[in-house]
Amino acid sequence: MTDTLLYRVRNTAAGNAESTDAALAPSGDREGGVVRSGGASESVIAPLPVDPEDAASVHDLFDRFPHGVYSALRTYGKARFLGLEYHLDRTENSMRSLGWSAALDRWLLCRAIDEAVRSAPWDESILRYDVLPEPTDIEGSAATMILAVARRVPIPESMRRDGVRVETTRELRRPTPLVKTSDFVLTRRAAPPSSADVYEQLLLDDDARILEGSSSTFYTIENDVVQTAGDGVLEGITRRILFTILEDLGIGLSLDRRSLADLERVDGAFLTSSSRGVLPVVRVDECTIGDGRAHPLALRLQAEYERYADEHATHASA
Repeated sequence: MTDTLLYRVRNTAAGNAESTDAALAPSGDREGGVVRSGGASESVIAPLPVDPEDAASVHDLFDRFPHGVYSALRTYGKARFLGLEYHLDRTENSMRSLGWSAALDRWLLCRAIDEAVRSAPWDESILRYDVLPEPTDIEGSAATMILAVARRVPIPESMRRDGVRVETTRELRRPTPLVKTSDFVLTRRAAPPSSADVYEQLLLDDDARILEGSSSTFYTIENDVVQTAGDGVLEGITRRILFTILEDLGIGLSLDRRSLADLERVDGAFLTSSSRGVLPVVRVDECTIGDGRAHPLALRLQAEYERYADEHATHASA
């Protein structure tokens, strides 16, 4: 994967050998999680070597680092993000749930994210950041945050229009659904889909009810009501935004786990994630969903989400 950049975030704490004027800049006002940097201009990221042969995806670049908590998201245009504040909130919540004593330096991370995507020689990016449980020696310097930026490859329009096939798996389960830890990425990779035409895997509870996708949130549609699991799942950022869109549109929402047997009577299905937005699902295992075509409501929500993103995406640092 050649279109990938990897960085450690410089430690700008007072007294550190890497301290710069950025450490002295005021933390500034926060508007919806966007940090206004107060004019600091020095670089807060340091590039790390990338071996293209070892990186099939942006996630593979983190294999050599200790496990921590992470988040992945896309840009809208060069350097705008949707719901970045929610990603940061979830990261902080994950750190607290794991009992970490260190606090997340949101101002520094936002500056690093902004610098990384603006430096990329392409128009739109997929970005992942990891926060480590303690300072780790990386290329001779201690770091607690790492981030990678890859060229965003859009989902084929045929998939967005016609939907995708997914399958269920009993091999994957998030041990702590509300904590987004990077070790789950390795667990997920060790249990890949059964074939190349399977787009995503769905995790099940002990009663064979659907929880979520391995990297997404899963929904069904029945009588124009959207249903998704209300507990036992990751607090998806796109899920949160979609709930707001559903409320604004007056569309009903049910927070219940759907059994596999229920899939035979639903009208439609779709999944969401920060990098994909809304993507229709037309088949789960051997079960055809509805009439086998993308449900009109799923396509409407896809368009509404893109409109919402265009209106609400903001820069990480201003």
